[in-house]
Amino acid sequence: MATPTVVVPDNQVDRVDESIFLPMHPSKFNYVPTVEWMANNYQLSFGIVLAYLALCKIGTMVMSNRTPFNLRWQLFGWNCLLSLFSIVGTSYTLVEMIQLLWNNGFYDSICDSW
Repeated sequence: MATPTVVVPDNQVDRVDESIFLPMHPSKFNYVPTVEWMANNYQLSFGIVLAYLALCKIGTMVMSNRTPFNLRWQLFGWNCLLSLFSIVGTSYTLVEMIQLLWNNGFYDSICDSW
């Protein structure tokens, strides 16, 4: 039995198959509404940071006289999800970086202005 031959048009040789990343391919992400929202609501981030710092201080004071919680399995689950998130993020970033380095070189990957 003969092995089938795949013919790829010349203009598509350097393209990455985006179907493996669907539905979350970065080319489909519209960042403009997010940037506009953040520009209009940047004060909210200061409030969130202050609330976080206050809750850390309050949590430390509340738990100072208590026995520690047993969070072994919750932390295990958190670390698994964080690892999965990192693997997915690396797979997206690595494909784009390799493509950029291969097509434009190291200098353009760092110094090219958008």
